[in-house]
Amino acid sequence: MTLEQKIKKFSQRKTLLSKSEINQRKKELENFRAISVFEGFTTSKLDKKIFDLLIYQKISPSDYLSLCLELSHEKH
Repeated sequence: MTLEQKIKKFSQRKTLLSKSEINQRKKELENFRAISVFEGFTTSKLDKKIFDLLIYQKISPSDYLSLCLELSHEKH
C-alpha cells in the first residue's frame, strides 16, 4: 500500500473529538508546525495531510511517526 493510500484510508476514520477539542488541538499543533518551519523544516502537502490526521485523532502518535518516517524515505 502506498503512503497516499494509507493516508486516504486513515482519513476515512471518524473522529471522537468535539469541535472545541479539534479547534484546541489545531491551535496547539499549528503552533508546533510554525515553530518547525521557523527552525527550517519545510512541509509538503503530504506532511500537512499526515499532521491533520493527528489533529483529528484519526491516527495514534505511533502511526504519525511511522507515516512521517515513510514520507522521509520517499523524499530521499
